[in-house]
Amino acid sequence: MMEEKMLTFELSPDKEILEIHCDKQGLEDLIYYLQKLLNSKSEPPRHDHLMTPSWSGYELSEEKKIADNKLLNKVTIYLWN
Repeated sequence: MMEEKMLTFELSPDKEILEIHCDKQGLEDLIYYLQKLLNSKSEPPRHDHLMTPSWSGYELSEEKKIADNKLLNKVTIYLWN
């Protein structure tokens, strides 16, 4: 069974602020995904998708930390040259 971690991307109620909530494991995972993207040999723009389990992913957790925020189920990170 996969270890529980906290890594969520949430939009503030006014959709003006992106908040990233994580515990130590979630932060280590985020660093890993960014490092993996940085070391990718594919053609630009390089990208990676982080998704919640309900979107068939495992990279993001689904429990919001701020009740009024909107949870993002998919985050795509692009690396451009």
